[in-house]
Parts: sequence; C-alpha cells; structure tokens
Amino acid sequence: MSIPQGTSDDIRTPENHSAHAALLVVAAVVTIISIVSLHRLERFDRFIWLAGQVWSGMIWAWPISLPIECVAAVSFFLVYTDERLQFRPLLWLLPGVLVPLLQLVWGAVFKHTVMETFEPWHLYGLHLLLSLNFLLAIVAVVKNRGQRVFVSAVVSLLLLWSLFCGFISGMSVTGDWI
Repeated sequence: MSIPQGTSDDIRTPENHSAHAALLVVAAVVTIISIVSLHRLERFDRFIWLAGQVWSGMIWAWPISLPIECVAAVSFFLVYTDERLQFRPLLWLLPGVLVPLLQLVWGAVFKHTVMETFEPWHLYGLHLLLSLNFLLAIVAVVKNRGQRVFVSAVVSLLLLWSLFCGFISGMSVTGDWI
C-alpha cells in the first residue's frame, strides 16, 4: 500500500498529523463539556431517554438503512481486500458521530417544561448542528480518496441518525410530540 508523495492523502505529512490531532482534541473537549453540562443540569436521564427514542426511530427506518448498510459492508470488504483502507482519513467520520450526540444533549438541556417558555433560538441551534453535519459529511467524503464509496455509505447512515436525533431533540425543545 503505497501512497504517492505530494497527494492530499499523504498521511505522512505533519499537516495531516496536526489536523487529526486537532480533530481528536476538539472531539474530546466537546464530549467532556457535554457530559459535564448534562451532569450539572441533572438532565442525563433525559439524554438517555431521547437516545432510546432515536433508537426506536432508527429501527423503523430499516427500509432505508438496510440497503445503505449492505453497500457499506460490500464496499468495506472491497477496500479492505484491495489493501486500500486508510484509517487516519476515517477520523473525519468522528464529527458525524459527535454532532448527533450534541443534538441529543441540546434536546436534553433545553427540554420544554410547563414552567419554561419555548424560545425560538433553541431550535436554531439544532438547525445549525444539522447543517454543520451535512458540511462535515462532504468534507469526510472528499478527504477519503480511494475509499469514498465506503465513506459515503457510512456518512449516509450518520446523516440519517443525525436527522432522527434532530427530529427527536426538536420535539423535546418545543414540547410538541407526535
């Protein structure tokens, strides 16, 4: 498995090491801040409940997710057997996992109660996170040359998960449940 020098996927360059390290540091900081805020606001049980609601929705979405999972499995097998699988560029999938979790944190922190009024800016944060996830998905696909079919399938599943997380969190924030 040789990578030509000078390409954007050359994992031996210091720029890519620092970008991956920065990505991991940001992910760790965001995760720690989320866990601390859930604990301090005593909303961790709400977060777990929202995650269960998303899980139920994802089970009902099997007609959409099952073909995507098949494409991901076949493309992973093809990339892996051709020895073209590069693990460092796959770190660009990490934000696609963190953003849906942040959406659930947002829904748990800003849950609508009878005592509080709903503020429209609470929903704007969810819209921003969903838009951010779409942009990060494009970056992940672009950064993974040689394994784009596999990454595209995984990103599609992550976007579907993010859509469900945003939907459930939006209902938690507004207090309007279907």
